[in-house]
Amino acid sequence: MARLLPFPYSKADPAPAAADQIATCSSTTNSAARIHLRLASGAKLGPRRPVLEYNQDPAHLRDLLLYELTLEAQKCLQASALSKRE
Repeated sequence: MARLLPFPYSKADPAPAAADQIATCSSTTNSAARIHLRLASGAKLGPRRPVLEYNQDPAHLRDLLLYELTLEAQKCLQASALSKRE
């Protein structure tokens, strides 16, 4: 079942011009993790994740937090004198 998620133009990066509006929007996964936009001019924007962040999708925010924690753990491991096994 498809979900309709609002997303204001002002939050898009890069923002589409008023004369070149979004013509189609599609996702590549069931969770809409990667959203592809096609503008009226034919230009493609994508993949986009800010739609899920703007709508505070719980699964996406969980994955984002886990990713950030993994990066921080890797930085701490590299800065310490411990080996990976320790």
